Amino acid sequence: MAMCFTSAGLPEPCGGFTAHYFITTPAQQKYFTIGWTCTIALAFLFTVPSIIRYATSPRFLSAGLWSHLGLIEDLTPGGYLKLSSDFSSSVPAPKRPRHILPRSLRALSAAFTSLSLATLPLPSFLDYTRIPFIQRRRAPSCHPTKTYAPFSLGTLLLALLVPLLVLSTLLPESQLRANPNRFGFLALASIPPLFVLSSKNGAISILLGKGWTGANFLHRWLGRIVVLLVLLHFYFWTIQWVASNRVEEFLSQSKERRGIGALVFLLVIAVSSAGPLRRVSYPIFFVLHYVGIIGFLVFVNRHTVYAKGWATWSVVGIYAFDIVGRLLSMRVRYVEVEALDSGMVRIGLTGVHSGWRAGQHLSIRLFFAPPSPSVFSAFRMFEAHPFSISNAPPSVGVLNSGDSASRGIDLFARSCGKGSWTGDLYATAELGARVAEAKANDGNKRVLHMLALVEGPYGGIGPYREVDEENVLLVAGGSGMGFTLGILDELVGRRVNSRTGGKIEVVWAVRERSHITWFASRLRTLINAASSIPGLSMTLRVYVTCDTSLSSAEDSSPSSSAAPSSTPFDLPHTQLLYQRPQLFSIIQDTIGAALAPCGSCYPVCHCGEDNSDGMCANVEEECCGNGPANGRELLSEKSKDTNDDDDEQGDLPKLEKKSCCKPSPPDSDEEDEITVLPPSPLAPTGGASCCKPKAGAGSEVERKPQCGGGCCAGTGAGCCSGGVEGVGEKRETGPLKIRTDGLAVTVCGPGGMIAEMRNAVARVPMAKQARIGGITLHAEHFSV
Repeated sequence: MAMCFTSAGLPEPCGGFTAHYFITTPAQQKYFTIGWTCTIALAFLFTVPSIIRYATSPRFLSAGLWSHLGLIEDLTPGGYLKLSSDFSSSVPAPKRPRHILPRSLRALSAAFTSLSLATLPLPSFLDYTRIPFIQRRRAPSCHPTKTYAPFSLGTLLLALLVPLLVLSTLLPESQLRANPNRFGFLALASIPPLFVLSSKNGAISILLGKGWTGANFLHRWLGRIVVLLVLLHFYFWTIQWVASNRVEEFLSQSKERRGIGALVFLLVIAVSSAGPLRRVSYPIFFVLHYVGIIGFLVFVNRHTVYAKGWATWSVVGIYAFDIVGRLLSMRVRYVEVEALDSGMVRIGLTGVHSGWRAGQHLSIRLFFAPPSPSVFSAFRMFEAHPFSISNAPPSVGVLNSGDSASRGIDLFARSCGKGSWTGDLYATAELGARVAEAKANDGNKRVLHMLALVEGPYGGIGPYREVDEENVLLVAGGSGMGFTLGILDELVGRRVNSRTGGKIEVVWAVRERSHITWFASRLRTLINAASSIPGLSMTLRVYVTCDTSLSSAEDSSPSSSAAPSSTPFDLPHTQLLYQRPQLFSIIQDTIGAALAPCGSCYPVCHCGEDNSDGMCANVEEECCGNGPANGRELLSEKSKDTNDDDDEQGDLPKLEKKSCCKPSPPDSDEEDEITVLPPSPLAPTGGASCCKPKAGAGSEVERKPQCGGGCCAGTGAGCCSGGVEGVGEKRETGPLKIRTDGLAVTVCGPGGMIAEMRNAVARVPMAKQARIGGITLHAEHFSV
């Protein structure tokens, strides 16, 4: 690279600084700005169809403008009006959208989904929780999982667009050795998108329908690149002054000192934002983050006059819009705070009837003084924490309808241990309830009322999307059921109101059996509501991974004295399993039940071609147990030559007499609407038979958990696993429909569970993803 020098011996661009200051470098700033704005515009074009569907939907037209500006409270003396008993019958059942893509493109979309969701495992030594100073507050799990990368391949590819855009504007005509200002100018140009990606009310949420949590990883990546650009800007200027032995002159100038001050504040932001330190103390991170932002903007504007357009007016405009949105959504009110079992706290906002969607969260600040003062307890009233809304509005949900409408909004906060904000909240709620009960002396349970500042709602699965897939799988870990319960309430409520069928499976993993009581009554209400609608099936599987109340004796069982008697297991259509959930097996079973509702009783293979376990020896996808891919094979055990277009059913062949699965006449020409009657209970079980049931298929047999010592390290308890309690899946009656109108999967839990679910969806064969109508995944990671 050609380099010129000044009369003082300092390097400078051969064309002079004027050309780089006023022509080349500012032009690259503009190219960078055009790049990131066009990227958002391109993403917006893909969102336009969803926005149009939402804008023309009854949900948008009936909500009104005020429902998009925060929670709407009922200030009338009577509170809520009860919904009429025949409300659900007045809503017509919507017609599910048919597939608009041919099967080949659906397979291509499935390949992209699998690639984008794949998450690579990491060596165990890279797990930050193994560092002694940053250990987890809770006891270790009975079933340690792999350490996965904190991002999927799709997230990584999207994040790599940031350095690619920076490099494309940094390198052309740069002469970086002689002109370090290019680093500084691009760092200034990166400040506006930094604020856009961190705003709760802004372009990302309005134009793209994504919550601020979904774009926060891009904010962090871009922030790290800004730090790197500023460091390089400082480094290359420093070595130039050092080479000319003029370090004292360099440090004595006010411009340079202000630049160093901006760098110091920027490093404060970067260090305090590191994941492990942020998890150790969120209040320290919050304070240092805001102090660093203010200090950096002040010093960088004093450092250079070129910062005003990028670090002043644009930042003021973006942040002011965000602040106005926050102020409009703020509510000051009293809330109910109730201490539940096992460290769970319920926060209730009564008298709220609309203004939120399922899956969204509220940022809540509670004004309380914990009973055990500490260094951080004096700042508890200044801390705001996000919590998922665990119920839908009364107009669409089940939990808030009828006599229970006065409940309003329920939030659930799990105690993270002594010294944490949630730990202090639980101790305060528990102590307040005991004092109130002692004063009343009437034996009734009391709840504590606290003054709160509520902001939101934010996030969710998206303002322009509804879960309208025929098959739904909801997975939650521990307190993640608070988010899942809100999704489930709206999902069941909409399908009950519209009399729409489908299959809903809920999987909940908890550490202890007593945790089921957190949401047992609400889950029972939703299961009973779903059971009242023909064609709507809802099942719940609860996995207990490490119940410290179970004995390690060999005769331990859910019904023995070792099991907690205070938590009777009486939920309908629910199984309780004492083991860790295998998410890949669960999603495979879900797809198999959707594509092969008769199980292994399809007349696909001949009676002499099944294995000893009742499954077909043929491992082709069309065979039973692996999910059918050809509609003709479902209705005939004879092998026939068929064309590749599976959407055209044509004339279906007649079944032979030796098949025990009889088809019902097709009543419509909808794609993939093939119905078969359930297998006869009198089907022969001896000898080779296509209808030979697989042992344990359909519902698990109740059995005692096998206990052994030492599995729950650090808890002093043994690990009891393998037990099954409760009933199996609800048996469907009448014709069984092959469900090919999509599969929606949501997961809320720790990072390991989310990574495992991503990999489980990624491992589903493309043919099955295309056959079921596509798989969508939404993940909520409860972390900081």
